[in-house]
Amino acid sequence: MIDKDKAELKSTKAVWGPDFLVRLCQFHVIQAIRRWVVEHRVLLDGSSSESESDAENEEVETAQHEKPYLPRTAMSELLQLFRCLQRVRNGGQEWKDAVDRFAEGVRDLCVSFKLPEEDSKKIIDYFEKNWFKPNP
Repeated sequence: MIDKDKAELKSTKAVWGPDFLVRLCQFHVIQAIRRWVVEHRVLLDGSSSESESDAENEEVETAQHEKPYLPRTAMSELLQLFRCLQRVRNGGQEWKDAVDRFAEGVRDLCVSFKLPEEDSKKIIDYFEKNWFKPNP
């Protein structure tokens, strides 16, 4: 289990091979999802701290395009869906099935919170890009 550090991932893959299943630390994923709520609160409220740099503001704006707004209660459900993925013991078909269940759960979550259909795709794409396929 690693924290998505690219150097650590690259060296792990070099030692164990490119097909070695690497788990990402649940704490760091949860931290990123919670940050998601804060990023959107800043964008939606139009408020930002004076100490934030232009680079930090630009990073928040970029994140908004990758990650749609979700209510806090929806974030809790999204975290629960992700925790189910963390319990998968093996790669291969078991992992693929779990990712399919995650995607179905995200779509159901978006329907239950009356969010646009494209938001479920954005959420799934975000997880695919940032958490399911961490490439060095």
